[in-house]
Amino acid sequence: MSVISAQQKKLTGTDLLQDELKNIFTITGELSQKKTDKGFFDKFYADYFYKLVQSNNMPAFTRAINAGAPENAAWINDHPQYMNDLYMWAKTTERSN
Repeated sequence: MSVISAQQKKLTGTDLLQDELKNIFTITGELSQKKTDKGFFDKFYADYFYKLVQSNNMPAFTRAINAGAPENAAWINDHPQYMNDLYMWAKTTERSN
């Protein structure tokens, strides 16, 4: 997998955070998929957040974890369906432990 850095993409703020999280979740998820003997980290974190990256919910997730920032609070207020979709995804997506 070839990952173009966020600096090369000239991203800032929430877009930078989202890009970096996508990279981390993708790399750890792909490594976890290759394992036959998965531990707690692989099952509870890596696999779950890899599913998140594969969904359409990263923009809402990124803004939700930094909802205190005024620009993210405004985005959340302006995009209730995205937040509802994230909530439903989290509620229905299995998370192993």
